[in-house]
Amino acid sequence: MPKRREQVENQNKIEEIKQDLATGAAASANETTEERKMTETNIEKTEMTTNNEENMHNEAVIEKTRVFVKKYDRKCFAVETKCGHVGRNNCIIITFPIKAASKKEAAARAKALPRVKRDHKDAIRNVEEIDYKKYRSLLAENNRNPYLTCKNVQEQRSYPEIEAMIEPDICNLERRDIHKRKKADYAYRMRKLELHYLSNCEEFAA
Repeated sequence: MPKRREQVENQNKIEEIKQDLATGAAASANETTEERKMTETNIEKTEMTTNNEENMHNEAVIEKTRVFVKKYDRKCFAVETKCGHVGRNNCIIITFPIKAASKKEAAARAKALPRVKRDHKDAIRNVEEIDYKKYRSLLAENNRNPYLTCKNVQEQRSYPEIEAMIEPDICNLERRDIHKRKKADYAYRMRKLELHYLSNCEEFAA
């Protein structure tokens, strides 16, 4: 009987050990599965981050390329403009070399330049597309023009060749004539009203 009892106890111990081993294996399996899931999740996040960074980089490269193409995809234009600072009723015609994508843009760029009478409707006289050689030639010509290089009125008056470039400003002359006519008409109407009022006063007094 003691031997039988001892065998039963040993058998029970063996069963307990097997259960412990099975429980430990299951726990290890669960831990391994969780670790695997966490690893897979981290890998997915890393891949998503990498893809986002690559997409952002590609978009930035595309935008830079577009801006570069837009900036340097320019044609050459000769824009004839009406410039001032030579008297209210006078002007000087200057042809500026402008790089732009279209004639409209070239005219807008020329209007924004110093000395151009941008508030006049006829500030832009003509816009013509030219080649790069002509563009460089106009640029060098304007760099030698004393009217465009002088810094003040005194310096401008010291160049007699500038006086030869001055032309009458037709737009301002027409404005002046219209203003004179309006002023004369107003004075005439006021004088007429005054005479009519005096005439009525004389009739009333009589």
